[in-house]
Amino acid sequence: LSALEVRRAVEVLAVELACERANESQRATMRNIAAMLDRQFSLRDYTETVRQTHSLIIEAAHNPYIGATMLPLQSLSRRFWLTHIRDEQSEIRRGGGLHRGILIAIAQQDGGAAKAASLALNDYLVEFAFAIISKRTRT
Repeated sequence: LSALEVRRAVEVLAVELACERANESQRATMRNIAAMLDRQFSLRDYTETVRQTHSLIIEAAHNPYIGATMLPLQSLSRRFWLTHIRDEQSEIRRGGGLHRGILIAIAQQDGGAAKAASLALNDYLVEFAFAIISKRTRT
């Protein structure tokens, strides 16, 4: 939860910078990945797509400190999610839709929508973490 707290703030900065700084090639790649996120994935393919999404946003922000800060936070939250996921397809659909929203907003250079989409993704990750923690404290 502490990592998600820091990720929340840094990821908002990352998507806002990406909205301002992404070049046309990066925006086109974001549109392509966003379209892919509508399909059904295996857990392995989805994880790789999310990893690509994170890398693309970091690259589009054009700030090396964003990557240095974000990559460990994203890796930790992704590992937690993968360890505790139960209904893979349901969670992939939900997470994929949230990542899709971020990519579309950045591709459209809509900083407000990108920020809102980033916060929605973080809210989902926090909700997921709390659900796992709650189950453990009840058992």
